[in-house]
Amino acid sequence: MPTSLGFGQPQPITHWRFSDAPKDWQWRITLTSQFVSLEVAKYTSRTEFFNRFEAILELVGKHIQPRMRTRLGVRYVNRLRGEHLTNLAALVRPEIAGVFSTEMAQSVKLSASENLFELGAHKLHVRWAFLPRQSTIDPGLIDPIDESSFLLDLDVFDEVAEAFDARKIASTGKEFAERSYSFFRWAVTDDFLRQFGGNP
Repeated sequence: MPTSLGFGQPQPITHWRFSDAPKDWQWRITLTSQFVSLEVAKYTSRTEFFNRFEAILELVGKHIQPRMRTRLGVRYVNRLRGEHLTNLAALVRPEIAGVFSTEMAQSVKLSASENLFELGAHKLHVRWAFLPRQSTIDPGLIDPIDESSFLLDLDVFDEVAEAFDARKIASTGKEFAERSYSFFRWAVTDDFLRQFGGNP
């Protein structure tokens, strides 16, 4: 993304947000003059998510008529808390657990790691962190909570200028989700899947 040097005050960006409920929403769309996003707190399948995403993009194409898209990202934020923190070393690989797989685990108050992987034309940005209460690694997306937690934050993205095509964007997004899941599946153990209702 190009950068510039200026001397004026940055102009505020208006955000329009549409959700399925005022509080405790499950689906939320954010629209600005620069981007559109779809967030979900709970969903039944990847297919459901990307069908909705494509429908939103078709409406954006119809009513706003953007000529191109310049960035696409698919991000998953997984959060563990409560009793799961006491068994963290059994839920994620040793490379992710880090100090939590040692005798020093009980003394840890804050721990964080950040990695950026090149995956051909796109990238994978991965962060994992043990956070104390009322802390976050991303105030714009991840709300602080009133207890300690462990985050595994996966973001697959590209920054490629292409013609705006709702179907192609949604299809590429689904490929990104599959890439993200591959890393997630590597990072967690069979115990993790069993604890949260998955199939090892």
